[in-house]
Amino acid sequence: MKRFLSILFIIACCTISFTIYAKSNSSFNSENILKLDGKWELTGISPDGSRTIKVVGTVPGQVHPDLISAGIIPDPFWRKQAEQCQWVEDWEWRYKKIFSLPEHFSGKWLMLQFDGLDTYASIYLNGKLLSQTNDMFIPYEFNISKGWLKSGANEIEVRFAPAVKTVAGKPRNKYSAVFDTSASRVYIRRMQCTFGWDWVNRFVTAGIWRSCRIVAYQDSRIDDIFAYTSELNSEKANLKIQVTASSVNQLNGKLKLLITNQDGQTVWQKTSDVNKSLINFEAQINLPQIWWPNGAGKQPLYYITAVLYDKQDKEIHRKTIETGIRTVTIEELPDKDKKGSSFTIVMNGERIFAKGGNWVPADPFPARITKEKYNRVLDQAMDAGMNILRSWGGGIYEPEAFWHACNKMGIMVTQDFLLACASYP
Repeated sequence: MKRFLSILFIIACCTISFTIYAKSNSSFNSENILKLDGKWELTGISPDGSRTIKVVGTVPGQVHPDLISAGIIPDPFWRKQAEQCQWVEDWEWRYKKIFSLPEHFSGKWLMLQFDGLDTYASIYLNGKLLSQTNDMFIPYEFNISKGWLKSGANEIEVRFAPAVKTVAGKPRNKYSAVFDTSASRVYIRRMQCTFGWDWVNRFVTAGIWRSCRIVAYQDSRIDDIFAYTSELNSEKANLKIQVTASSVNQLNGKLKLLITNQDGQTVWQKTSDVNKSLINFEAQINLPQIWWPNGAGKQPLYYITAVLYDKQDKEIHRKTIETGIRTVTIEELPDKDKKGSSFTIVMNGERIFAKGGNWVPADPFPARITKEKYNRVLDQAMDAGMNILRSWGGGIYEPEAFWHACNKMGIMVTQDFLLACASYP
């Protein structure tokens, strides 16, 4: 178990801050993205169906903040007013939007993408059920290339079922969960702390809590870039990089990979033929600028860009991630009595004294946490001398803004599995 935890720690410190950040740096032609963020019609339906509420919904957003804006519920953070907001979790909530495709919107491969849905959602497109979801933490995408869209006005509706009602009837006698006597949260893949905790009230909300869009790809795309530093000294750094790509047809073209420093200078590049979904690269950076935790040195960043071309050398798609060049290991030296061992972070060959704390979501409604708030809170952590945070399992997988700020500020992160203080199925 100790070795397993050590491996998890190394993975978290060394890779997670740039693999997660990759998502927002995808690049398409602007005419090939239809953003669906903004104002939606939000309708609430009471449990017995006798009452409805209609307000303006915001995407990205969640039901509680929209009801606060509309004056339907009071500020839940004032005194005991959270108790007046508990009825919200028992209602069904529906988001609806009318949209039209831009005139030059084209592509062989149309994907409807949701970065986050909280939680039990049924997605309807022009009155037809497209799919259903059951996990707040992960993104979803759906192929809508054929038969789903019309040339004129289109209607999208996302219906959220009450989370606790959805898992009613599941066995509870062998499971337990602190702060939730019903233990219903152990079945629900959403932010666990908002079922009530010692530092936050119960707010079981719903909503399209992260961005959504329709993307028209030509026929191929880059799905992900993964990179880590395999060898490092003051003279050179060796990076191992994996690029994954996919296509509606057979991949057949070229992939250009280039690495630039934070001054925009290209420090390495290579072009390879593409005929499979996984492409491996090994890159050598001479005289690398090395990333250090807060207090141990500077935090220079590098940017890895993958560009996909078709057989006619026309650019199809590109994606960029950011990373620091660093190595991370865990030193475990046996105690004198042989009953235990040390646990020391070694970064770039140097022992690092870990100084940090526990990171919980900065708001029980994470859709409204701004990039500015992430920067402000993490800047306070940096000023306090922290160099590591534990992203707690009762929260969420934080968005790109969090990881980018940690990269810039020299804050290492360990990422819990999203499980907290309960016995789970």
